[in-house]
Amino acid sequence: MWTIRILGELELSSGDERVELPGAVYGQTLLVIALAGRTGLSQSELHRALDDVGSGCTQEALQRRLSDMRNKWDLPLPHYRERKRYTLDEEQVASVDAWEFIDGVAALAADADPQEVDRLLRLWRGNPLVDVDERARKRWRAVVDARRRLIEVVEAMDPAGRGRLSGLAAHAAMFSEDRALARLAGAPTGKPRLLVVEDQIMDDITSLLEDEFEIVPAESFERWCELRDDGTLESIQAALIDRHLVKDRPDDSLGTIKVAEYLRLHTHIPATLMSVDVDCSANRQLELCQKYRLMDVIRKERNGRVNEDGLIAAARAMTDQSPRGRRERWRRSVDSVLFHVQQAELFGRGLGRQRLLTCEDERDAIVRLLGRGELEQAEARIARFTAEYGQSTAAAML
Repeated sequence: MWTIRILGELELSSGDERVELPGAVYGQTLLVIALAGRTGLSQSELHRALDDVGSGCTQEALQRRLSDMRNKWDLPLPHYRERKRYTLDEEQVASVDAWEFIDGVAALAADADPQEVDRLLRLWRGNPLVDVDERARKRWRAVVDARRRLIEVVEAMDPAGRGRLSGLAAHAAMFSEDRALARLAGAPTGKPRLLVVEDQIMDDITSLLEDEFEIVPAESFERWCELRDDGTLESIQAALIDRHLVKDRPDDSLGTIKVAEYLRLHTHIPATLMSVDVDCSANRQLELCQKYRLMDVIRKERNGRVNEDGLIAAARAMTDQSPRGRRERWRRSVDSVLFHVQQAELFGRGLGRQRLLTCEDERDAIVRLLGRGELEQAEARIARFTAEYGQSTAAAML
C-alpha cells in the first residue's frame, strides 16, 4: 500500500520503503493528480495542468509518462479507460496526507478536540506553497481553504485549549509571513521571535531591536536552560548569543560551548555570536562560524556604545525570508556539517576517507543548486545531507 505525503516536500512510501522517482516531472505529475482529490482530472484537464511543468509535453508524451509511472514504478494510477478520469487508485493507497487533512478539518465540531486539531496541524511537514506561482496555487485551493478553516478553529479556542496544541509553534514557523498565526502561536506581536542570551546589556539590545523583533531574553545561563527545557525554542526564529556568558569562571565561554553548540546539534535556529571584543582573525572567525553553524561573529559594543548597526544587520540577516537570505543560511548549514565531517576524519573519529569525499561532493552539489537559485531542490537535498552526515558526525564526536 502506498502512502503519499504532499504537505511539505513530496514523499512517497510503498509499505515501509521510501520511493524516489527518477525525475521532477514524475513527482509533479503525481502531485497534480493527488491534488485533484478523489474526483480526479479529465485528460484535457491533466494536460493543461501539466503544461507549465518542465517544458510541458504533448498528449503522446504525457501518456508515455503515465504508463511508465504505472508500469515501471507500480504507482497507484488506474488506467484512464477504467474511470474516464485520472485519479489515484484508492485500493492501492493507504493514505494521502492532503486528503486526510481536508477530511479531518471538514469533520471538526465547533468545540473541536484540541488533540484532533493538533493532529491536523502536525500533518504539515513544511510549506509546499513557497515559490508556487498563481496558476499552480489554484490547484491547492481545497487544501488552502481547509487550512484557513483550521486556523479559524484555533483562533476560536480558549487559551487553555490552544495551549495544548504542541504542534502550533512549528506550524506557525512554516508560515512565518502569517503574523496573525504567529500571535496565536505565542508571539503576541507577530514579529519574528529573537532569542537574546546576554548577561550585561540586555536592556540596550531589547530597546534597539524590539520594534522589529519579539525579544525572548535569557539573562543568565540558568535562564537559558529553562527556555531550552520548556519548549520555547520551538517558536524561536533566530538567536543572538553572548560569547562570554558567565564572568569570573574558567569556562566563561558558555555562550559558545553550551548555547551555540546546543542550537547546532538540536535545532535549525540560525545564531550569531556577539562579544565585547572580536579579537580573532578572519580565519578564526570563519572556523567559529563553521564549528558552531553561526551566521556571524560580531562586536556587541563599539567605542563604549551598543553596536547598533551590527546587531540590527545580524538580526535581519538571520530572519530574512528572501531567496538570498535563505540561501545564505543554508550555505552556512552545509558548510558546518562538512566541517565536522572533516574534523572527525582528521582526528580519527570519522567513518572513512570515501565517506568524506562523498560528503564533499554532495556539499558541492548543494552549493551549485543554491548558486543557480534552485531552492526547492536544494532544500530537499540539504535535509537529506544533514540527516545523513550531521547526525552521524555528532555521534562520532561524542
